[in-house]
Amino acid sequence: MAAVRRNLAIPTLIIALIIIGIMLSKVYTDKDQQIFTIKDLQGDHSAIEDVRISGDLSDGYHRTQFTIDRGQISTNTELSDYPEQVNQIFYTPGKAKLLNGLEYELQGSITDALVIARDQKSYDTKGTALVRPAVVFKATPPPTPSSSYLPNAPASDTDVNTKHYTLSNVLEYGLAQAGDKIYYTVPTTKDWIGTNGIYELNFTEAGNGSTKSAEPARVITTFSLDQNKGEGATGIEVLGLEAVGDKLALLIVENNQLIVRGFDSKSGKELGQAVIDHFAITGGTPAVSSDPSITERFSEPYGSYVDPDKSILNLSFRSSLSSQSDFRKTIWSLDFSEGVKVINKVDTSNVDGQDDTFGVLTAISYRNGKLYVVKVLNEVKEKELIPTELIPPKRFMIYVYQKATLIYKGELVTDLNDDLIKTMNLPPSTGLSYAEWEYRAFRNIQIR
Repeated sequence: MAAVRRNLAIPTLIIALIIIGIMLSKVYTDKDQQIFTIKDLQGDHSAIEDVRISGDLSDGYHRTQFTIDRGQISTNTELSDYPEQVNQIFYTPGKAKLLNGLEYELQGSITDALVIARDQKSYDTKGTALVRPAVVFKATPPPTPSSSYLPNAPASDTDVNTKHYTLSNVLEYGLAQAGDKIYYTVPTTKDWIGTNGIYELNFTEAGNGSTKSAEPARVITTFSLDQNKGEGATGIEVLGLEAVGDKLALLIVENNQLIVRGFDSKSGKELGQAVIDHFAITGGTPAVSSDPSITERFSEPYGSYVDPDKSILNLSFRSSLSSQSDFRKTIWSLDFSEGVKVINKVDTSNVDGQDDTFGVLTAISYRNGKLYVVKVLNEVKEKELIPTELIPPKRFMIYVYQKATLIYKGELVTDLNDDLIKTMNLPPSTGLSYAEWEYRAFRNIQIR
């Protein structure tokens, strides 16, 4: 009997190896049989022939790099020898900001903040920097409406356990990279007075994480918040800081205007400013309601997309006129090549799917007199099953605007949603175990 078992083991092993070989052969063959095609939905295909759109469609097993160049698509797929952990693609407000290949986050108080730089994969601390803005929180609870209300957080060196403060955006909106330097401003609301500014962070090698081991920041420029003094002041609110090449862009809301000021990152010299009228934010002052020219408001969290080869900054703000079925955003393009000036404005209305609120799967570029917008949207269904809400079916959409008019709409059709077949018909009570390396997703979307 033992001899029979030994004799059976050999053919069983051979059959198993054959099956494994067939499976591996199928995986290798399938890598070149994925679906990638462009479907024109509106307008002429020639609208995308003078731009290059690229990105990745990947999971832990393989990565397909795709390029749409002169209107034609090409792909290249690489397989992994073993499943690899992929980087998180979902954005959460307050999450560390990725700059220069590192993650940056702020700890401590507003007036004595420690900026920590960490490796994105290993999470090892690579450096720390100290920044001490001379801002003072003037309001007492309850504070004015704001997009970011943080209770029981230290705002000064006194009464740190009972202070409440407001921010126009999460602190990471104040971080920007110009060249190899990291800069910071505080996204203050009108509840702050004193002096805000732009600071160049000086990072020291990782120590014990205390502020004593960190180098103080270099002041690039300062600006007063004294307009926020007094009851009912319309005030000044800082939305964030962006970088366009070696120039910095400071975003301020004042007197129902969005003001974008340009600065030289090295000298701090002001390079000019662009003013956008009739701009009110959702957390703004009640005074805007008395202005008949204000017909909509914009959310403080915004999307920022830079064309470094063109010195153009594209800013995307969500409109208060948005609805569940019509996600509206206004996009302004600003030219920083000589001073700062607005060169284009487009009001977008999206009915093709659920937009990504924070823009992590969006690319925007203004070139050749056209605005190109690429978005990965969630398909909207009347009866969405609970388990698939985390990973809903996706659409890769391409929009082209010229003179504020949509002249082209297309879709990059793939077999991405085939990955969700096993989750589609799960009953609502079924839990879904989700791991990013198991499901393909779009990443690294660029327009050039």
